[in-house]
Amino acid sequence: MAGLAGALLGGCGGSSKTVTVTSSAGTSTTVPTPASASSTTSVTGATSAPAQSATPLAQETVKESCSPGATVTIAILGLQVHGQLMTLQLSFTPRDPNQSASTTINLFDMACHGDTDVSMVDPVGLKRYVVVQDSGNHDLEPDSVDGIQAVSGQTASGNWVFAAPPASVTSINVQVGNWPTFNNIPIQR
Repeated sequence: MAGLAGALLGGCGGSSKTVTVTSSAGTSTTVPTPASASSTTSVTGATSAPAQSATPLAQETVKESCSPGATVTIAILGLQVHGQLMTLQLSFTPRDPNQSASTTINLFDMACHGDTDVSMVDPVGLKRYVVVQDSGNHDLEPDSVDGIQAVSGQTASGNWVFAAPPASVTSINVQVGNWPTFNNIPIQR
């Protein structure tokens, strides 16, 4: 894991901070992050991204079909390129009037036990970007059951890591599961 993460992050230049990457198998490795990363962070299945502004780049509230009256607000908090990697930061806020205030809802449940894959599509270059894997073949993304969890009305967020598109690509479409696509999200470099 450290080999791939270190190789990909090592080319970012400048001084660095560290991030602890924990694979889904439970092993942890500390790797450098770009100098612009704001703090040392411990994340499951992803690498750290710089702190994003409170204003989302895009957000949409969608109906959750498994529970009558339930919704999920999906927000794109950041899309940042560092060297050869691009980190997407998403947040999810479930609102389910049928759940008690202490019941945790995970991303898999928010998607009604359906698709929770996150990908990006460059509609000009006609290329789909999928989450990269570490040297242990673990996706650099939060687990949909254990990684993204919140009670109704609370927000949970996580980072998904992709190969960076060429510098000529300044915006990209973001697909989260079977929910509507977020179009023309600006890429921060």
